[in-house]
Amino acid sequence: MEEFQVYLELDRSRQHD
Repeated sequence: MEEFQVYLELDRSRQHD
């Protein structure tokens, strides 16, 4: 279930923008 982690990380990176 790494996809979920990657999705979360992506969401965090997007918010940082």
